[in-house]
Order: sequence, then C-alpha cells, then structure tokens
Amino acid sequence: MAFAAHLLFHIIGADYKILDKDGVSALMSASAQGHYDITKYLLDKLKADGTPEKETKDFVNLASYSGGTSVMFSAHFGAYNVTELLIENGADINLHAQATPEYLENYAKAIEDGTIDTKDANFEPHVDGVTALTVAAQKGIWKHVNCCSRTAPIFRPRMKKTARPY
Repeated sequence: MAFAAHLLFHIIGADYKILDKDGVSALMSASAQGHYDITKYLLDKLKADGTPEKETKDFVNLASYSGGTSVMFSAHFGAYNVTELLIENGADINLHAQATPEYLENYAKAIEDGTIDTKDANFEPHVDGVTALTVAAQKGIWKHVNCCSRTAPIFRPRMKKTARPY
C-alpha cells in the first residue's frame, strides 16, 4: 500500500493535501481505513517537504465538512495503531466535531430523499460535539479510549444530535 502512495504522491506528483467534495483529505481517508503505512507515509512526506510543525499539526487536525478529523476517523473505525501515530504527530483528541451548515443541509436532504436509509442496521446519525475519545467510547473500542485518555487532560463531551433517524 505504501508503494502505491509513494507512486501516486512522489513519482506522479499528485497533491496529497487536496480535499474531495466532502472535505476529506488523503490522510483522513487512510486513517479511516486503518492504513498505517499510508498514514505514516503521508505524515513523513509532510516533514520531508519541509512543512513547518504548526502547519503539519493543522493538517493533521483538519476537519472534513462533517466535522471529523483524521484521529476521529481512525478511532471510529478501530485503527488503534493509526490513532497512536496521529496522536504522536500532533492530533488533538480534544477537538469537537462541528459540521458545516452545507454538510448538514445535504445530510438532511439525503435522509429525506432516501439516499441515506435511516432504517439500515448500520445507520449512525450525524452527531456534532464528539471528540476522538467519545467516538471510541461510543463504539466500545476501549483500547482507543485508553490511548486517547492518556493524552487528554480533560474529558468534556458536548454531543448534540443534528439529525434524528425517527
């Protein structure tokens, strides 16, 4: 996998900082899918390209339009080693998810028109205010909770459902 990332971003020269239509970066995608080698490659590439530390941390903590960050995505999908790597590289586990108004509008429309099936067993309503720690706790991924709580001085959940499945 890391070879493919190397080929795409180094040899071909694709922009690894570009965002898709949902505001998701390559780092977020790799983190969500638990691709440790690709996540590490992208973090190393930031450093190799001479990206200042603050800019690197800003990129690691960048939120998608849904409000999720790379570390929230890795925690949600149970990628423990990726979560640790992101924390080691400046991921802020105390950030609270906050979706953009446009995202929430599109999300509500998708529920209304049936694109998102709220009766599906895997349906999870969008929730603003979660952190990487609350995401891990909600999913019952206690290894993540322990990892995140070691670095979290204060745990203050501020969850607010923005769309209800009923």
